[in-house]
Amino acid sequence: MMRVLAWWVVLMACWLATLATLAPVELAVGAVGAVIATGTAVAAHRALRRRWSFDPRWLRWLALVPLAALTESALLLTLVRRERRERGPGLRRLEQPEIGSGARADGHRAVGGAVLSAAPGSYLVDWSGDAQRPVLLHTVVRGWPRLDEEVLS
Repeated sequence: MMRVLAWWVVLMACWLATLATLAPVELAVGAVGAVIATGTAVAAHRALRRRWSFDPRWLRWLALVPLAALTESALLLTLVRRERRERGPGLRRLEQPEIGSGARADGHRAVGGAVLSAAPGSYLVDWSGDAQRPVLLHTVVRGWPRLDEEVLS
């Protein structure tokens, strides 16, 4: 029960952080959406039968998400205005970080994957944890604070 409540609080906080106004309908939509996402997250966790370990240092990634969202949104607007792009969108193959294995590594990939997909400039395609396979990140724009370098270092 605590896990469900914790997931709901975190997801609802994420929803509230995106709102411009706290209208009752927005709060209701967020609450229902958080319940659905919480059920999905708990079911997936049970299906995978894995435990995650959390490293408090990962919170700095979450602190960078609003900055990345703002800067990448601005970069996307400039990209739309430019006729020619120096570095267009594409799939990047990045080296697997050395994070080991077990609960800490599973947690690192889970939180890192959410962070890498949170800002509008990139989306995580694959991060298997297999040292032989690259991390696949689709990138439209890159800019400060470079979440990919922070998470994958």
